[in-house]
Amino acid sequence: MKRIVIIGFVVCCIAACKKNSSTTKISGDFSFGTAYNNCAGDCAKFYTIANGQLYADNMQRFTNNLTFAGMPLPNNKYLLDEQLLDEFPAYLLNNPDTTFGCPDCTDGGLAYITLKQNGTAHTWLIDLQRLQPELAGYIAKMQEIMDEL
Repeated sequence: MKRIVIIGFVVCCIAACKKNSSTTKISGDFSFGTAYNNCAGDCAKFYTIANGQLYADNMQRFTNNLTFAGMPLPNNKYLLDEQLLDEFPAYLLNNPDTTFGCPDCTDGGLAYITLKQNGTAHTWLIDLQRLQPELAGYIAKMQEIMDEL
């Protein structure tokens, strides 16, 4: 009986330590944001994490060439965004350089994510009107964090 209890304990410990396969902690340069092309004013909100610091965009409209301010945001803002690195969806890593849906085709906006690791960049464009279930929670978290910045 003692042996069964010990084996059960070991199995439970191993199961508890198993990595969650739906998210992956990442490192590297990371850019993210949202844009709405049919709007007035500042229609693009982007951030980038580079060299352990967070930078806000300095543009009003989305273009494929994102530009960011030269001065980093305070460190407490970076710590907020670090959650996005910690909870990066494995679904995106398994579908690199993918466009999901038709981003901003119906003026519903788009989410943009770029990850640069080891000299390789991957970019994802995501239709905010038709989110894949695998991405909905992450995009909601991303938008929540962006609202706090």
